[in-house]
Amino acid sequence: MGGLVAVLSLKLYHVLLRQSRKGVIIINGNGKKMGRPITGEEPKCKRVSLRATETTVRKFDECSEKLQKTKTDLLEEMVDNLYDNVCKK
Repeated sequence: MGGLVAVLSLKLYHVLLRQSRKGVIIINGNGKKMGRPITGEEPKCKRVSLRATETTVRKFDECSEKLQKTKTDLLEEMVDNLYDNVCKK
């Protein structure tokens, strides 16, 4: 019987793990949230991937270092500015 419980627990863990990668927060048996803490106003559960030249990547890295901001923060700032200029006219 103990082996069956272990197998079911493992399957449940894998289901929860798959869901957590889709933006669902797992709560363990102690009622505590697991995973990375949410920073900012909303969770960052989406990924963006793009192709760029080496020069563009180097410039982006330099800006990140000089401004002491993460690349995510810089990208969000640039998108917000672009959106304001294009869509709010």
